[in-house]
Amino acid sequence: SWHDIVAVAAGDKVSFGLRADGTVEACGNVARYMDEIASWTGIRAILATELDGKLIGLDEEGNLRYAGFTDEMPQISGWEDVTAITCNQSAVFGIREDGTVVRADMWVGQTDGFDYSGVDGFQDICQLSASAGAVCGVTADGVPQIVDGWGYQYGNESVDRNDLLNTEGWSDLAGVAGSGDGAGIAGIKKDGTLVVTFANYGNSSPE
Repeated sequence: SWHDIVAVAAGDKVSFGLRADGTVEACGNVARYMDEIASWTGIRAILATELDGKLIGLDEEGNLRYAGFTDEMPQISGWEDVTAITCNQSAVFGIREDGTVVRADMWVGQTDGFDYSGVDGFQDICQLSASAGAVCGVTADGVPQIVDGWGYQYGNESVDRNDLLNTEGWSDLAGVAGSGDGAGIAGIKKDGTLVVTFANYGNSSPE
């Protein structure tokens, strides 16, 4: 039944497919998902959480939908103009049609101290990736935009993660993504070459 699939997401021993008609298909270890996704309609985007493969969907009315979660999840709405979504361990992010970024905490009544307010200033974003501690975006003209979830941005010389945020010379990017542990960021240029930056915690070299 995997026909007319327009997007896919993979989790822990499970794969998801988004159909053109806005319904979601799943295969693998699907027991904890099926009761919820069976009723999903009008879904425009899906993603699986990085650590455990829980599913988040964005519907046509701008609501976030959840499958596989046991915790109470926030009721997020008003994202009608969001075209793509991504998340990390603590927040969900969306790209609006105008290229700005919207964000919301992942868990009700919980906080892990990360500060992603820097994404509020992102402009002209066409691709976005969230990882542990960092949110990375690419503008339409290929320039990276990165915010460190610890609340630091490049140019703050008082922190040790400046190496991670130093993308000086990066240009003409097609996409960017952070590593799962939050210690590295990789970008792919439109000519197919890769650029990489790492946090330097004093025990390794970015080389």
